[in-house]
Amino acid sequence: MCDVVRASSFGEAKTLLETRDFDMAILDIMGVDGYRLLEIANEQKVIAIMLTANALSVADTFKSFKKGAASYVPKDEMANITTFLEDILEAKEKGKHFWWRWFERLGSYYERHF
Repeated sequence: MCDVVRASSFGEAKTLLETRDFDMAILDIMGVDGYRLLEIANEQKVIAIMLTANALSVADTFKSFKKGAASYVPKDEMANITTFLEDILEAKEKGKHFWWRWFERLGSYYERHF
């Protein structure tokens, strides 16, 4: 069971992250300054997942990792978002790094695209 809250702008997302409690936030990299929202999520101790189509690159993958995102998911893998979120929750429960299954899930995807 979960509640889904949507924001359609940077300002709205920033306000939500700063004023409400969230277990996770799925942040789009492009168009709404997703990396700044990632910083805010980290400050608020919200697990953040970066979602992208236009910024899909190895460089942005590493940037997301280094800036503290729990995962980096291409939008065309959105149909599998539940699997990625479950992996993150399992990692949290087991005390593992959030990215522990990321390559297992997306390694072949990256091989095909890069």
